[in-house]
Amino acid sequence: MSTGRQLARRLATTVYLYSLTRDVPGVPAAELYGAVLGPGDDANWLQKALDGLEGCCWYLHADVRGYRFSTEASLVKLIQEAETEISVSKARARATKILSEQFKDGVLKVRRAWEDSKVPDNADAWLVILHWDDFGDVRGVDPHAPLPSRVRQLWEKAPIGGLREYRNRLVSLAPTAGTHGAMVRAVRTLLALELLSASEAILTALSTEKWAELKDKAKGARRRGTSQRLARQVSLAKAKEKLATLDHTLDRSSRDQTGPTDLGIPIITNPR
Repeated sequence: MSTGRQLARRLATTVYLYSLTRDVPGVPAAELYGAVLGPGDDANWLQKALDGLEGCCWYLHADVRGYRFSTEASLVKLIQEAETEISVSKARARATKILSEQFKDGVLKVRRAWEDSKVPDNADAWLVILHWDDFGDVRGVDPHAPLPSRVRQLWEKAPIGGLREYRNRLVSLAPTAGTHGAMVRAVRTLLALELLSASEAILTALSTEKWAELKDKAKGARRRGTSQRLARQVSLAKAKEKLATLDHTLDRSSRDQTGPTDLGIPIITNPR
């Protein structure tokens, strides 16, 4: 049985041979596997070896035509190199900016806890977005653990002291513990793509096709990847749709009640 290193060497050699002529722009994955797999080889190890090559080979390319080597640098490696120039603090700052733009005042008035932690105790309905820095090293809330004191105090106490009267007018959205690392990595990738897209040196070095692919990746990271990761991290994925229904549930005559409002999303409204 071949080791991972042996499989990687055979894969790279085979891809290189298929790259020597312009008549064969690449080798499809199925054909590559058939050319490399031998008796006793594990196909799962082969896939891992191929993934490893994609992550470490500067001139290996993979697209709809298959795998091939060329004299042009791989976008995967260019992005990885650019990510090393993005500090964690810079990624977190950009993530905070993206998070701050997720919601605007509407049926609920938005209060971002890292900008102003004092939420008025009045008849207005408030959406309070909590920051990952509010929860120490865990960077979020464990839904199976006791409620963090930060959230409980916000819900129970009025900003001027004493008990909060209009508790049912308060909706808190908090990060989920265990998601912070993935979010930071996604934002670092976004910043790396933006950095590459603005580089004249990269524009000169890449072919028209690869430049277009790079721009598409940058747009996709802004439109889908980063926004969705942040939305999931603060439980906002479905909130925009759900919040639109609040105007049917917030009856002014019930504004002095203290029960929770159920939006059908994972929110903290009535700690126990």
